[in-house]
Amino acid sequence: AALSTGQRQRRVAWANRVIEDTGRQIRGILANMADPVYVVSPEYQILYMNRVAEEIFGEGLRGGTCYHVFHDREEPCEVCARSKGTARWRSVLKNGKSYRFISADIRNSAGELERLAVATDVTVDEEVSKIYKTFISNVSHDLRTPLAAIDQYADILRDGLAGELNEEQKEDVDVIKRSTFRLRNRSEEHTSELQ
Repeated sequence: AALSTGQRQRRVAWANRVIEDTGRQIRGILANMADPVYVVSPEYQILYMNRVAEEIFGEGLRGGTCYHVFHDREEPCEVCARSKGTARWRSVLKNGKSYRFISADIRNSAGELERLAVATDVTVDEEVSKIYKTFISNVSHDLRTPLAAIDQYADILRDGLAGELNEEQKEDVDVIKRSTFRLRNRSEEHTSELQ
């Protein structure tokens, strides 16, 4: 059934209200996110920054290029320059903090392509990771010296250089050798996982 002119106009008006309401909801979500959010044009000009992004980088930066405002660079970042669609990357911004970014191409109300990016501060996570790596590395290093000594003394005992061993003592020395071998391998595994 064909719609009358009045019905068509009501449907169009309703659809426009839905679009406007959805746009307001999305703007409200972006504005109130706890992480920095920004939108850039295909030429990397900042079109929008939420409150958090403005608190970090300053207000009144719309129109500036994201690579200059955020990174103090003269040219676009490699990730942005070569990626189309969704992209993920990490970067240290000029405020000295590390961020994990995710971005996606979006279309504005005029159908023009823009890029929305959300950044998460991972500075604390990276610091904890460095502390963990340092701790594991130090523990592994501190274990190697006594393990080497235990292993060498077990060799001396096994080879009879400290006197003959009975069968039970030889089995005990074999247990020591296997245990030091396992501990040394675990230590090396943990160290290699960190690299």
